[in-house]
Amino acid sequence: MKFEYKITLVISVYKNISFLDLVLKSVARQSFKDFEVIIAEDNDADEMTSFVQQAKEKYWFDIKHVSQPDEGFLKDKILNEATKVSSGELLVFIDGDCVLHPKFLYEYSKNMAKNTCLFGKRVLLGKEFTKSISNSGDVKKITTLNLYLNKNRKREEGIYIPFMHSSRKKGIKGCNFGLPKELLIAVNGFDEDFTEPWGGEDWDIERRLRLFGADFLCMKNKAIQYHLYHPKVSRGDTAATRAFFDSREHFSHEYFCKNGLTKK
Repeated sequence: MKFEYKITLVISVYKNISFLDLVLKSVARQSFKDFEVIIAEDNDADEMTSFVQQAKEKYWFDIKHVSQPDEGFLKDKILNEATKVSSGELLVFIDGDCVLHPKFLYEYSKNMAKNTCLFGKRVLLGKEFTKSISNSGDVKKITTLNLYLNKNRKREEGIYIPFMHSSRKKGIKGCNFGLPKELLIAVNGFDEDFTEPWGGEDWDIERRLRLFGADFLCMKNKAIQYHLYHPKVSRGDTAATRAFFDSREHFSHEYFCKNGLTKK
């Protein structure tokens, strides 16, 4: 089946090349083929540049790489840069520690609609199962059976049910959502004022899309991904983030951020 829209898959990453390698292996197994990949690195490491160059030679799909100096948690900034160089009509955002089900991009393409934000869930892989996958380098080990035989969380999210229709209408996670590029441009992209890894950037983009009048479609049990286990890494001050939220009186009524794709 041929689809009208090209996808740009944006993978946000910070240093973890071994996990990114597994993610790209899962991207190469996608049943949907009309896409490009942008590796959005919130860092500027020579090791990552070298890895990306090797990946460009290894895989059949187009890969772009955008990066910036490591000056704290500036994920929204690098996502805006990725958006600017993207060529797809549909942008899908994931994190560099989330392996994809083979039908992941197919489901995003199939369910794309004008003025609609699609968002999915994720299975949380356990420490030992993640170690097994990493040591073998084999993402094919991630099967429904193995999800239940090993100590993984939210395993029910890993059952592929293409006819599933979820009533959920909120809860964007930056690791699994997509929308038409024109819709993201309409709200001026991601707000670069968010500089702490508290999750506020996900809440903010959902808030502004709702203010704009976007529709939301949950991709539970359709756009499936598997989050690789790792200890939580702090790159910022949660208290500072909460103080930032408290200071933003305009949160309730503005959809066009001032510090996004364009600067106001």
